[in-house]
Amino acid sequence: FMIMGNGKPLRQFLHAEDLSSVLLSVVLDPITREKFIDQYLVNVAPNDEHSIAFVGQLIMQHMKTIMGSDKPIDINFSDKSEGNCQLRKTASVDRLSSIYPMESLIPISTGIRKVCEYYVQKTTKV
Repeated sequence: FMIMGNGKPLRQFLHAEDLSSVLLSVVLDPITREKFIDQYLVNVAPNDEHSIAFVGQLIMQHMKTIMGSDKPIDINFSDKSEGNCQLRKTASVDRLSSIYPMESLIPISTGIRKVCEYYVQKTTKV
């Protein structure tokens, strides 16, 4: 399992179900829709940030559980000088959190597990 860079950069991760929930809320609720239209641009992202290394470990952990493997899987980091990019890319969610309950978002571990289950289900069908 290879991760480019050293895994230290921080990112915000949003599950597709959360994005669709926010978008439906905006489209279907006239008050929320008006607030979004008045503010033009709104970032849709969770407040918390996770390192790329942490997300890689979650993926590895869930894939091992789903596949029923007890073999150790190593996470290898590429050359430390390549692939790190910007350390933080935090999107402000102040506008969104004023009209949408951000605490209702799917936790990252649950979201990663769902994506891994979906991946295994779709790639193992013959």
